[in-house]
Amino acid sequence: MRLKKYLSAVSAPTFLLYKLSKSYVRTYEGYSYRFSKNGEARLLKQLGRHTIKTVFDVGANVGDWSLLATSSFPGADIHAFELSESTFGELKRVADLNGFKANDIGLSNQNAEITYKDYGDGSTVNTIVADVDFHDRTLASKEKRAHVMRGDDYCSENGIEKIDLLKIDVEGAEHLVLQGFERMFSEKRISVVQFEYGFANGDAHFLMKDFFRLFKSWRYAVGPLKPKGVIFGDFAYQLNNFKSGPNYVAVPQNRTDLIDTVACKSIKGFF
Repeated sequence: MRLKKYLSAVSAPTFLLYKLSKSYVRTYEGYSYRFSKNGEARLLKQLGRHTIKTVFDVGANVGDWSLLATSSFPGADIHAFELSESTFGELKRVADLNGFKANDIGLSNQNAEITYKDYGDGSTVNTIVADVDFHDRTLASKEKRAHVMRGDDYCSENGIEKIDLLKIDVEGAEHLVLQGFERMFSEKRISVVQFEYGFANGDAHFLMKDFFRLFKSWRYAVGPLKPKGVIFGDFAYQLNNFKSGPNYVAVPQNRTDLIDTVACKSIKGFF
């Protein structure tokens, strides 16, 4: 199949130019899932200028991002959440070795036992949203049971009054996690949010326009995270594109110190 596509491209120079141009645009815009290339590592480094005491990693998988946060914020309390029983074992091992807390639950907008799609050991695409089937085209999944709880309740039970950085990567359920922190957001007790946006969010029927509307109700500034920083601005329809991220960042509008720290200085407005 790949050979056929290659031969087709060679025999059609304009199509080859089109494919190369798309690849260049993705590279220029920093579309990548690698921390070192998509702005995630830079974001943590920039936030290191501020006092970061409490960090949440929702959808932690085996703990790669939590490890990066541990090295970026020495002494911070890091709470990692992973509902997949098979994946949680590795996360717990990594957490115990590196001094952060691993929770074998997911966060959502309810406290309940739920059914989720599990795509296998160590999978990064497990989801609690029933009608998210983007990955079903190429991957087999099994339905499993797990516990979820509201972030507000987790914070209350654990005496957490403020979250300095909330990272969310839960394959289409990002909006459910955010809704579970309604009290914390309304009271501006969450300083920085990093959340993923992609095709699974389309299956979940919650587009970037909806994220902007939600954060606007809490008076947070929002923008895509790029290699040179966050491009804050008003909503623009091209941001509904599932490759406009893959990560976005939200900060309270009154935290101009944080916005100035993480904002992209070389690009003004959305491209």
